[in-house]
Amino acid sequence: MERYFDAGMVVIWLCPASVNAARDTFRHSAAYQRAAMSEVENVLAADGDQMAAGRRRLGAMPVVVLTSGNSAIDPSFSATENAALRKLQWRTQEGLAQLSDRPVHRLLPNASHFIPAKHPEAVVVAVNEARGMAGR
Repeated sequence: MERYFDAGMVVIWLCPASVNAARDTFRHSAAYQRAAMSEVENVLAADGDQMAAGRRRLGAMPVVVLTSGNSAIDPSFSATENAALRKLQWRTQEGLAQLSDRPVHRLLPNASHFIPAKHPEAVVVAVNEARGMAGR
């Protein structure tokens, strides 16, 4: 049976069972796990403040960032790995929000990866909120 991971509207991978089996074997090897965790640990070392320092400030421009709360980053990752990646996702998007002097960062607990397709009403609310903050 073929497997795939659908992240909203985009199929991330779709391969024959034999290819998926080889991929899973490789991904569960000790060498792969060490490399993957090293990457996560090094990326997590950068916090929102560090990321914001490297970006242009937006001043008083209102910014509303919506973050999905119900997305498995990769279905073959363990719960611990997905939790670490969700933490990274939150910190990264918090860094984006903090580029503004008037940030709003909202977690959508039931939203998966592709918020505009799955929760368009949340996007409309966020746009209207930003417009209201801008006085429009």
